[in-house]
Amino acid sequence: MRWITFVIGPVAIIIDNYIEPWITKMGLPNILTMEDLSQWLILDVLNFSRWIDVDLFLRIYHHVNWVSCILFVIFVIWHAVMKRKTTSAARDLTLLEETMRTGI
Repeated sequence: MRWITFVIGPVAIIIDNYIEPWITKMGLPNILTMEDLSQWLILDVLNFSRWIDVDLFLRIYHHVNWVSCILFVIFVIWHAVMKRKTTSAARDLTLLEETMRTGI
């Protein structure tokens, strides 16, 4: 789930809102945005076009993008908290092991 939020979340917003307009302004052809790539992947490759039509996809794409960004932020915060807890637990374990050695 985390890798999906990395791909769909902030990267998609950066590409669609900043890089794609810059490429167009530089005179290069407007070939691909993350929205186009996601639409191709979901509707054509994964063959969800049976259940989702293009109009529905375009309506929910931006909502899914925002949810992915929120999940991205939550996973970053969760990772920092878990890393701190893991480091603390490892430190406590080494202290307990040291007291066990001296007690023998």
